[in-house]
Amino acid sequence: RVRDGFDKETVILTTLGSVVGMVPGSWVLKVLPAARLEVFLGAVLVAATVLLSLQCTLPIRNKTCGRFGAGILSGFFGASTSVSGPPLVLYFLNEKLPKDVMRANMIWFFGLSGFLTVLVNYFYGNVSGTVDWSLLLYTIPVMLLAIWLGEKFFYRLNQHLFRKLALTVVLIGALMLLWSGWQNL
Repeated sequence: RVRDGFDKETVILTTLGSVVGMVPGSWVLKVLPAARLEVFLGAVLVAATVLLSLQCTLPIRNKTCGRFGAGILSGFFGASTSVSGPPLVLYFLNEKLPKDVMRANMIWFFGLSGFLTVLVNYFYGNVSGTVDWSLLLYTIPVMLLAIWLGEKFFYRLNQHLFRKLALTVVLIGALMLLWSGWQNL
């Protein structure tokens, strides 16, 4: 359903920005404890989510630079903390993208950037070559069920409810990230 609904230029810009952010993000992961990065990112995301929920938005004068910059942040935090989505979600919510376009862009972006993040972290030595593939057996059925339920639910959401739900998910994730980082300090 998202094959034709995405904005190609946006996906390319955010993915290129993500690659630029992955390199320093992978390096930072080698030199700083992940817990500090988690606390920092969690605090920033909580603040940004609260501001967006209060209808405080930043004017975007140059969408090309904004999308590229959001990609850089997403790549940096994806490589250093494995949390790449919230910076991009918050940027797209600030830009007030229609929910269908935002969803399609995010799906394409995560498909591309997820692969690239693993590749960059592998070359930095942050990912070992051995994987316990048996863990996938437990997660695949739940993932398929979640995708199916998400498809059914998504088309029943209006733009306003989609925005509230997206902000709620980002806020919960940010609080969990903040708590996890704080516990590991």
